Amino acid sequence: MLSKLMTHPLDPMIPTMSPRIALTAALAALMTGCVTEPGPEVPLDEGLARYGKVTHHPTSDAADGLSQLRVVIIRDRHYVHGGITRVRGPLYHIQRENRGAIGFLIRKGFRLMGCEAALGPLPTDSDAAKAHREAVREALARSDNLHSLTIYQPIRYEEEFRQVLEVLGVEDPELYQGDADRLGDIIRLRTVAGRSDSPRELRMKAVEEMVAILRTITANVDARGRAAACNLIEHMLYAGFDDSIIMLGGAHTDAALEVLREKGADVRVFECNSYGRR
Repeated sequence: MLSKLMTHPLDPMIPTMSPRIALTAALAALMTGCVTEPGPEVPLDEGLARYGKVTHHPTSDAADGLSQLRVVIIRDRHYVHGGITRVRGPLYHIQRENRGAIGFLIRKGFRLMGCEAALGPLPTDSDAAKAHREAVREALARSDNLHSLTIYQPIRYEEEFRQVLEVLGVEDPELYQGDADRLGDIIRLRTVAGRSDSPRELRMKAVEEMVAILRTITANVDARGRAAACNLIEHMLYAGFDDSIIMLGGAHTDAALEVLREKGADVRVFECNSYGRR
């Protein structure tokens, strides 16, 4: 989906703070720093439960025998519009709570995160990828907590936890790219459908095309989730990771969970407190 993201300068979206606002922000940061984050000595389920709901799916005796593998599925919600913008409301809180859970998992020794991107390392050379990496670095330099920007989250974690966390795209390349292209078409058609100065027939046709594209994306949901889980396991076995995180849109998690359980992995599904809010 990175290839469909438009790039914009970030400076206009991070306004200069007045002294009063700056003081308030500083006090808030100080108070946040006083909140104790669970350390590595905290049991896995207990630590994750501080940020949301965790459901444990222990290894089954009838599974394929990969009980040494421990996987935490992070249910995510995506920002689907082009550009890097500021966010409020549920998405802000989802990004904050998922960050808390992932930070805890890293303290517990998790060093691999699979994500929704074409199989392999995340891109570094496209214009969109460069823009998102730059946005992360600028935000970190400004002591921004990164929850309020629509930065592509896997790049955010790769940049934030450099040399600590390996972030790997685990999607089937053709399925992923097909849906990424379709998402770009939906963004374009949404603009057409929303123009009040366009002929009604043109707007109705755009809506019909969007519905048809969404049906195709929906038809790929399970296949993408299964492929992501299979690719993650293959990489874990090849690279020697016993513990990993996989961050997927919520619609893909059931299929991924099914595969991981079939393979015999010890699986937890994490859903942050704000996931269900609209």
